[in-house]
Amino acid sequence: MEQILQKIDPRILGEKLKSARTDRGLTQNDAANHLGVARTTLVAIEKGDRRVTAKELAMLASLYGRPLSDWLSDKPASVPLVPQFRMPPRELHLEESEIRDAVSM
Repeated sequence: MEQILQKIDPRILGEKLKSARTDRGLTQNDAANHLGVARTTLVAIEKGDRRVTAKELAMLASLYGRPLSDWLSDKPASVPLVPQFRMPPRELHLEESEIRDAVSM
């Protein structure tokens, strides 16, 4: 597996790992403690400044509840789209319930 990891862009893998960690509601400190490394080491892995080892990847996959195969492609991590809305101008005098109804359509 080390040979496969050498072929994967560490920045892309780091993005995937960071996304999986945040999806599980874990902090960098939580993941670093699970690996037995300093938080700064985990930061370097997630930024792509340090390659993750096969053992570390297996441990993180287990912690994040994902199969190893999820990490072994060179495709960028998918980022879920989250709509963000601005409040209407105050002069429209819309009630919160009216705004919610409009957004849910």
